[in-house]
Amino acid sequence: MGTTTGTVNFGNTTVGAGTDCVSLQNNSAGARNFGTLTLNGCGGVGFLHAVGGGAVTASGATNITNVTGIGVSIDGNTSTLSFANVLVNKAVTAGNGVVINNSTGPVSMGELLLTIVNGTGLTYNNSTGGLATSATSAISTAAGPGIVSSNASNWNGNFNTVAVTGSPTQGINLNNVSGNILIGSGGGITGTAGPAFVVTGGIGTVSYGGFMSKTTAGKLVSVTGAGGGTLTLSGNLTCNTSCTGLDVATRTSGTYTFSGASNTLSTGTNPGVSLASNAGASIAFTGGNLGITTTSGAGFTATGGATSVTVTGAGNTLTSTTGTALNVVGTTIGAGGLTFQSISANGALNGIVLNNTGALGGLTVTGNGNTTQGGNNSGGTIQNTTGDAIVLTDTRIITLTNIRVTNIGANNGDQAGAIDATNLAGTNLLQASTLTNLGKVGAAGGTNRNGMNVINTNTALTSLTLNNNVFSDSDGTSSFIFTSARGTSPMGVTVTNNLFTDLVALALQINAGDSETGVHTVTSTVTGNTFSNASPTDGQGGLAVVTADDQATVNTTISGNQLFDLIKGIAGGNSEILLTQTTGGALNGTVLNNTIGTAAFGNGDRRGIGIIAEPDLDVNGENGAVDIIHDGNTINRLIDREAIFVDLREDTGNSELIVRNNSMGQLGGFVGQVGGIREALDIQTRGEVTRTFNTHILNNVITGNFSGGSGESREQYRQCHARQPDDALDGHRQHLHEPERRR
Repeated sequence: MGTTTGTVNFGNTTVGAGTDCVSLQNNSAGARNFGTLTLNGCGGVGFLHAVGGGAVTASGATNITNVTGIGVSIDGNTSTLSFANVLVNKAVTAGNGVVINNSTGPVSMGELLLTIVNGTGLTYNNSTGGLATSATSAISTAAGPGIVSSNASNWNGNFNTVAVTGSPTQGINLNNVSGNILIGSGGGITGTAGPAFVVTGGIGTVSYGGFMSKTTAGKLVSVTGAGGGTLTLSGNLTCNTSCTGLDVATRTSGTYTFSGASNTLSTGTNPGVSLASNAGASIAFTGGNLGITTTSGAGFTATGGATSVTVTGAGNTLTSTTGTALNVVGTTIGAGGLTFQSISANGALNGIVLNNTGALGGLTVTGNGNTTQGGNNSGGTIQNTTGDAIVLTDTRIITLTNIRVTNIGANNGDQAGAIDATNLAGTNLLQASTLTNLGKVGAAGGTNRNGMNVINTNTALTSLTLNNNVFSDSDGTSSFIFTSARGTSPMGVTVTNNLFTDLVALALQINAGDSETGVHTVTSTVTGNTFSNASPTDGQGGLAVVTADDQATVNTTISGNQLFDLIKGIAGGNSEILLTQTTGGALNGTVLNNTIGTAAFGNGDRRGIGIIAEPDLDVNGENGAVDIIHDGNTINRLIDREAIFVDLREDTGNSELIVRNNSMGQLGGFVGQVGGIREALDIQTRGEVTRTFNTHILNNVITGNFSGGSGESREQYRQCHARQPDDALDGHRQHLHEPERRR
């Protein structure tokens, strides 16, 4: 029908032959009203509405079957088209179901039911009038896309099901659309040659609840291009064999949620999830059971910006071989954080990289809840990396449980450690984990590399807690664990119930600063740990707390630790527990109820507990003071070094030392000469400024082998004020010995 301006009432209409079953074109006015429409077997289009077709109302069912051409074709519509419901079945004849192009008039199709083979189910392009369907609508296509929509606004599409099988292009393709497209979970998309789900440009509000599965080359989901909107994909995602993962890239705004209860991405040499340059976008994986497995491809990558990236829920895993398992750079981790049950890599440059991840959330690796010392590796294993296993830079709130890091710096000459953290903030935890076999020695060496390195500059670290871990087998590390607060960086460090064993270097060094200008406080607690069995030929294995800023304050508690079988083949005068003030600051601490050496194992050529302070006021303008309590420690089997050694050098200020209730036994002997066998308790003040030094020595027990035999000495109380007003006393040693010896 064409060139008609009047209103025509057709009533119930049946057409079974001809080219186009119904053709409405070039009607400048009027309306066309139908009851039911039954259109079957025509050689052309089932229902054609072209330029100027006029308003249409179909109050009854519209059934279109086995037409040769398009089921419903609407082009250039400027009027209102309203259908009670539309069924198009092209299971026998190839072609598209419903095509709407270049229309400014609204189209309402009620319950839209499409069964299409070798064609697209629904196309809505270059139109502003709008398209509406009811929630019981369903689209099923074989060898063709389900929905294709480009440059189309005012969507109001509701579907129970969109099911696509074997499309030669995409499953659903949306490009620069607006309005609502809401699709339930009744179907799925599988076997597409291109991505199962494609979004480019703006999309309004879109949800798809069906599953998506792909085994051929290309992306499973691709969301790209400038634009925004809200996208929710709540069905399960499966990507394996040649499939190349899931992308969200260059989005300028919007919220993108993947909430399926099980998403499995096995992508080989390609990234599993790639999120790139999404400034202004928020991206979330919320359903749990996100399982990503790659070979040389990165597991989960988020780079170049995003308002928020989160992974929540239980059972999320990342597994790669030579690809970095987790890489988040220049992208904000959302308040919900990134949560994985396990993260593993084998042979990559790095296993985990977090760099500049914002101020909201962090990373949690849960494992399976095991709490035994060293854990059970259920949080994943990162091994054989050529660089640092875990790199943390300008990030925060890291919790790692039941992880294993091993054989790092896999080749001789690799410079690598287990964890390298710079400007780590917030509350952080490493627990029930094992870090072992680090720092290979080679031509370039791993020799100055720390096993776990945490260095902050002008960044507050609320807390770093190391609990119930095993740290072992370091060949080329400098300190196995090294923390340093620099500039204006306050830092809290808690080390509890860990095992340090078979180490070459110091087990633990907690450092406050590297200059004379930083104003901050480092608070540390080291309790309940075992330091034992140093590397056989050149191992050390003790711990040190250091203040190295003139304006820094160190408050430390070292309690209930056991240290034995340390210091192998190393000469010198260091200490197994060492508190040192290298360039000033306030050094405050309590050393309580530690056991150094046992009846069976000594600690080699080292002192038991040492305090050394050497600020230099004249040369560097450094000031410092020491306030330390030694209480209830047991020190056994030192070969020829002091049990407790205190040396206040240079320009140490007013200080106080309390030594009480310590037991110093099975010692090598007491001669008291420089270079020879040393005193049990040796306190030296040898500086260049007037100072007040209060010492309280009370209820200590000393046993050992003397030149005349073994004996015991007990000191009840002594207080000493040492004043050294001039340079003439520099180098003078003042020893506070026990007042009597019973032989």
